[in-house]
Amino acid sequence: MNSLVSDSKISFFGEFTDKDTENEFINWYILGSVNHLRVISIILGILNSLFIIPDYFINASKTTINYIIAGRSVFIIIVLIFAFIIKKIKNHQSIIIWITLCEALAVVLFLFVYYIYESPDFLIQAFGAIAIVVAFFMVPNKWVNTAAVSMMLITGFFIVSFLNNANEERSDFVAGSIYLLILFIASLYISLRNNINERIQYINRKELIRLSETDPLSGVYNRLKMDQELKKWVEYSKRYSLPLTVAIFDFDNFKNVNDTYGHLVGDNIITDSAALIKQKIRHSDVFARWGGEEFMLLLPNTDVHSAMELVNRIRSEVEKHIYPDETKITCSIGLAELLHDDDVVSFIQKADKALYIAKVEGKNRVAVYGLD
Repeated sequence: MNSLVSDSKISFFGEFTDKDTENEFINWYILGSVNHLRVISIILGILNSLFIIPDYFINASKTTINYIIAGRSVFIIIVLIFAFIIKKIKNHQSIIIWITLCEALAVVLFLFVYYIYESPDFLIQAFGAIAIVVAFFMVPNKWVNTAAVSMMLITGFFIVSFLNNANEERSDFVAGSIYLLILFIASLYISLRNNINERIQYINRKELIRLSETDPLSGVYNRLKMDQELKKWVEYSKRYSLPLTVAIFDFDNFKNVNDTYGHLVGDNIITDSAALIKQKIRHSDVFARWGGEEFMLLLPNTDVHSAMELVNRIRSEVEKHIYPDETKITCSIGLAELLHDDDVVSFIQKADKALYIAKVEGKNRVAVYGLD
């Protein structure tokens, strides 16, 4: 939980201060919005093409109309290309670049059309700018990018208005400017709050998932999560004919430890042992508390001989480790490799039988099912 708290700090710009957490969130957020982005892109392309109709009737000059049609056509083509390739883009950074470029192009097109219009109506153009700003903040993107493109639109709008002398009617100019600025500020604030809330909800979801699959005492996976991983890896290993080995750890004479030193010392042994074992395994290995003082280690892409070397090292480390109150303890380990006719149940039963053999043969040892 501590790592989640430290990674969940949010900056003034509504982003996680931890870069890895922010990239993880953006990847989840943007790639999860692909279908939404595709629909929005197609709709915007269609709406943009429809504006050619009023452009044609408002502007008498054929040269002006040709310029406008050319500009809108370029925008439509780029937006539709994005709509059709977006599902093939797997990098969220590339999608963000595409979105921002399309928005910047929409700004350039709007300002270009506004500038070359023969008799532009300031209020109509102001409401057009307002609509574009609202659309920008509805499109999934990084908040700073959306804010920057919107600011670009507003700044450009006032510059073009000045060049077009659209402020002849002072009351219209003031009213349109106020509407636009109020809308921009409100959109900035609301979207920033939404960005922060989405990240808080993302962290909360992660924490709920972590709690649902983590053993509260040892901090490793619980049995429910191990059941899911077992099913997944058994199916995967059989499908691709890859080795898979499972080990069951059981502390020797653990009841005597609880009776002699108390349950708090027993809990400390479980916690310390889990941390010790986690340091010795690979990131791809699946380690869980199976129940009581039993732990399970699932080793993908590992045959029984390689697994035996690993778990023997772990057994030796546990034996040498000095626990709280100078307590010493050993563990017995049962090991089994997945065969083609195994299912999850038979796979675990073999490891459990091997553990029983290790106990019978004197404890503090590794026994392998089917290995003489």
